[in-house]
Amino acid sequence: MFVSIDPKVEICFTDSMFEVKYAIFSTQAGFVALVCAEDRLVRVFLPVASRVSAVSKVGIFCPSAREEQSIFPDLQEKIVRYFEGEYVVFREDAASALAGYSEIAGREDISSRLPDMVHMTPFRKDILLACNRVNYGRTVSYGELARLAGRPKAARAVGNALADNPFPIVVPCHRVIRSNGSPGGFMHNQPGAQDLKCRMLQLEKR
Repeated sequence: MFVSIDPKVEICFTDSMFEVKYAIFSTQAGFVALVCAEDRLVRVFLPVASRVSAVSKVGIFCPSAREEQSIFPDLQEKIVRYFEGEYVVFREDAASALAGYSEIAGREDISSRLPDMVHMTPFRKDILLACNRVNYGRTVSYGELARLAGRPKAARAVGNALADNPFPIVVPCHRVIRSNGSPGGFMHNQPGAQDLKCRMLQLEKR
């Protein structure tokens, strides 16, 4: 069987290889993409204006990914509801995603197919797990999150760990702001990310 986003890339999967699958769905903030490998969530892409742009992001991450709209249907529904302004809690989804990611990140067969997967160091995992404890509608500073993670001297490193969060929206790194109350960075400040962070914080104030 041959599957590929990029027609120039032909990958023949055998029983010993895993498939990378993705789903793209529309929300009020734009088109969101979820990507999974071995039935584990490995990436959530922030909303973009068009489906073509979402497919492009997935294609850069893994050219051989196959579209499978049925992956993580409950999570898809929750993200749609979240951007409609509903009160949605992702804590269990995030915990499951982080646990699954930690199991496979760094494996040679995974990293050879998905070189952009972030290595889940103990520090990064501590920060993301602590971030997952920040409740809907609440915010913490980078220093507060460092203390919450048991890393009180690592406030400056917190921003880097959050910028590489593989599951934005689900692991709520948008709730971490500067100590002066300004939003701070978001996902390496990719185009539209700052505006989206502010939008998500406003959504949660309703």
